[in-house]
Amino acid sequence: MHSLKPDDKIIKLILENGLNIYNVWFHEVEKECGLDQALNLSLNVWRKLAKIDGKKVSETFEISGKSLDEIIKLIDIIAYLLLMETKIEKIDEDSVKIEFTSCYWRSIISNRQKDGIKTINCNEIEINAFNSLLESINPEFEIITLKAYPLGDSTCQYIIRKKKK
Repeated sequence: MHSLKPDDKIIKLILENGLNIYNVWFHEVEKECGLDQALNLSLNVWRKLAKIDGKKVSETFEISGKSLDEIIKLIDIIAYLLLMETKIEKIDEDSVKIEFTSCYWRSIISNRQKDGIKTINCNEIEINAFNSLLESINPEFEIITLKAYPLGDSTCQYIIRKKKK
């Protein structure tokens, strides 16, 4: 769906470089401390980064995130920055289904499997980061997992909806 569509190869290179820096960091921490500790640290890092990114993207694009439509715009922008392709389907005024049809991290996980390295369940990291992101944008909304690649599904799908009172 991306609302941003730059054709500039420099932008894509910068985005990939940011993700590659994290990936290299993760592998070094994993070698030094083991997978469990690397995942715990990663979880903390992504949780904090998501809060920062949510606020920064909201400020930069002047989108407050007060309405579901604004949350959709912000998630679309953030997915773009994380090199993820999305399919976004508004269900009603209070909820939306988001499917990540392409994901930078999915290829990393697939490569780990091919190389015989213990598989990472990125779903826990993604959900925590996603929750932190949403919390920083609008705490009146929540995320529900429908499908997740690390759980054996062919894609990741989530519902974002207004919390029930």
